[in-house]
Amino acid sequence: MPQVIIADNVKSAAAILFGDRLKQRRRELGLTQGQLAERTGSTAAYVSQVERGQANPTLDLLARFAEVVGLEVWDMLRPATSRGTEKLQIDP
Repeated sequence: MPQVIIADNVKSAAAILFGDRLKQRRRELGLTQGQLAERTGSTAAYVSQVERGQANPTLDLLARFAEVVGLEVWDMLRPATSRGTEKLQIDP
């Protein structure tokens, strides 16, 4: 019998990491998902999906998200290490 993969259960580590860092930084800046969406030309629903690691934004949109929250894309995707990269708190 074939197995069915539910798309919501398939999340890449990079998508989860980016989404967690985006959410953390958005909250630090006091922005709502709606405000972030407005500034990036997206929707609040899409921002929510990105923050939960359930969406894979285009490179252009990754760059816009990062720019709006004042971070570099590679810093939002880079795994946290004890040296050279600031550790960001990731939601469980």
